[in-house]
Amino acid sequence: MKRPLALLAIAVLPWALAACGGDDDGGEDVGADSDFCTLAKAADSSGDDASAALDTADPAQIEEALTTALADAERAAKIAPDDITAAVEKVVDGQRQLIAGLERNDWDILAAIGDEEFAALIGDESFQEASDQLDAYLETTCGIAQEDDSATDGTTPVDGTTRFELSDDPEAALDQFLQLYEVGSGTELTDEQRTCLKDGLREELSTEDLASVVNGGGVSDEVTTAVGLAFVSCGATPGG
Repeated sequence: MKRPLALLAIAVLPWALAACGGDDDGGEDVGADSDFCTLAKAADSSGDDASAALDTADPAQIEEALTTALADAERAAKIAPDDITAAVEKVVDGQRQLIAGLERNDWDILAAIGDEEFAALIGDESFQEASDQLDAYLETTCGIAQEDDSATDGTTPVDGTTRFELSDDPEAALDQFLQLYEVGSGTELTDEQRTCLKDGLREELSTEDLASVVNGGGVSDEVTTAVGLAFVSCGATPGG
């Protein structure tokens, strides 16, 4: 796991911000050189900045980057074509809720993950479907290529840099770790799975090990194997 668990799902959100949505004029011929695509490409750039800010976990950077990305998205939304209106409205509404959740938690991404409304938004399948639809449209119509988030080799430092601080209390750290997993994977653990995972991970991993997995740096093969076995044995892998 080279990408921080918290960002496995959140990584889609900056692009969704960039994708835009809202009111539409509905009359423009849309193509790669259209006004809509031009604004979408500008929003794509600010979306990249938002993704980078989320990677830092720095509240000030997150606030500035996501606020800018949403403003760019809303500008493009004003001329969103008719055939993508429903998707863009869903996406931008989600982004406004995302920002509201972060603001409620002082732009602390780890604190926000513990926010039930925020976590529900991240795991909202209808939001993901709208994001996927919009991604496909922008790639086909505007020529805005979509990155494969599964191909993260070389994109995340493996120097052990800490981005997300887990609690010093081992039990609280386990709860945070599992919250991050749920958000990152879009999986809602059952009480039985959660208990199973905590029992398995408690004996095998230290808080420092959990933090290394969350932050994607310096994860040993032993730790990776222990985590994988725990999730498999507890039937808690995505789609499992």
